[in-house]
Amino acid sequence: MRPPVPQPVLSTHEEPADPWSTRGVTRAVNGIPPAQMSSDEQKRLAEMSASASDKLAELSEATLDTVLTTVEVLKAKLAEHRAEREKELEEERRRKENPPRLV
Repeated sequence: MRPPVPQPVLSTHEEPADPWSTRGVTRAVNGIPPAQMSSDEQKRLAEMSASASDKLAELSEATLDTVLTTVEVLKAKLAEHRAEREKELEEERRRKENPPRLV
């Protein structure tokens, strides 16, 4: 039986754990630190980072557009249901005020 895998330490006891912290994360690509990369490799890495950032921004914008569209559709449905409910209540009130005459 294997021993249990230890959990990674996110911080020391002096400061609260921050799972989004980049401290301790290496910027090495394929084991090569940026200081040892050639200028062409650094340019390529910068271009890839910019491209990834642009694509992430586009996806975020598309997601927000989708969410906003969905909210607008749900708002319109809610207004439509409210109008129908008010119309039904008004008709019921009229029927109570003027009941049909049975002869």
